[in-house]
Amino acid sequence: MYNRAMTPTDSVNNTSNSFIQLFSPKRDEKFILWNNKDTVGLSLLKQYTDKGLYCPAKTVDGTHDSVALIRIGYYVSEIKDGVVPIIVNINHTSKYLMDNHWNYDFNDSRSPTKESLERSKSSRQPIDLEDTSRYFYNINKNKIFDTEKQKFVTARFLVNDIYRKHLDTLTNLTFRLKIASRHGIVESIPHVTGLMEKINLKLFGRTIRDSKDFAVGIFKPYPYSDLVSLSPDRINILGTDLPITNQTARTFVIFWLLLYLLKTYTKFDLLGLVGLIEGVTSGFFLTIIVSAFLVFFDYVLPLVILYLENCLIKLKLYLMLRVKIKI
Repeated sequence: MYNRAMTPTDSVNNTSNSFIQLFSPKRDEKFILWNNKDTVGLSLLKQYTDKGLYCPAKTVDGTHDSVALIRIGYYVSEIKDGVVPIIVNINHTSKYLMDNHWNYDFNDSRSPTKESLERSKSSRQPIDLEDTSRYFYNINKNKIFDTEKQKFVTARFLVNDIYRKHLDTLTNLTFRLKIASRHGIVESIPHVTGLMEKINLKLFGRTIRDSKDFAVGIFKPYPYSDLVSLSPDRINILGTDLPITNQTARTFVIFWLLLYLLKTYTKFDLLGLVGLIEGVTSGFFLTIIVSAFLVFFDYVLPLVILYLENCLIKLKLYLMLRVKIKI
């Protein structure tokens, strides 16, 4: 994604020259161009201060290894009428790992020392940030428009603003709590959906057919047609002509047994179901009621569970991609 580090006097690609020249690195920054024909942009490596809550990792000679990586650019394909949204993000990273190293080699003088790395990891970490809708680049005017302030701003303002907000995450406890809460919800959803799949499997004998699309179940909801029976073998119970899975039959019998025990020992009739069955004197209507419950258990409930599972998948995507927490 990146090529060599550059100085402000280096020549740049003609298609990105105007945009790139809006940015001029300061003494503590390194300037890196994106080497990609589909995007125009640059990255700035900005040094952290030694006085904050975050302790940057350092090499043996005291050089900072931990830096703030600020990416600023746009997709060429998104240019419309001479205007294009700017993607801005920032995260803390390691210069040593960026330089084609898989891991730290503490015997290498360019690597941060083990002690400083441990000290850095134990300190409060700044939170990564991204904005894809606030800033727009006007190609004809060669200016950056800030939709929040409703005016043109300098490239340096954009850099300083995202960097300041990145540092503010160290002290803004409300923001950190919101981020942690969203992260906790997003991380817990796969566990909940996994439990729901087990419920469908164990209680109703339903499983989800394997898909060739790896994104299904992670970034895409499951198609309802992919909910299939674990086994083709089905049985008839209680004299009905509705074949159901063995798991559904077991669940159905246990459910009604528990209802009768609850009614017998506590006099509590859940939703009046036991009274409904006991009050039916016609065998024909009893068959209809039992058949309706079998349809509900064997067909409706598994689909409801899958529907709820898909809702959680959509919620996860919404929280990850759409919900913006302002600092």
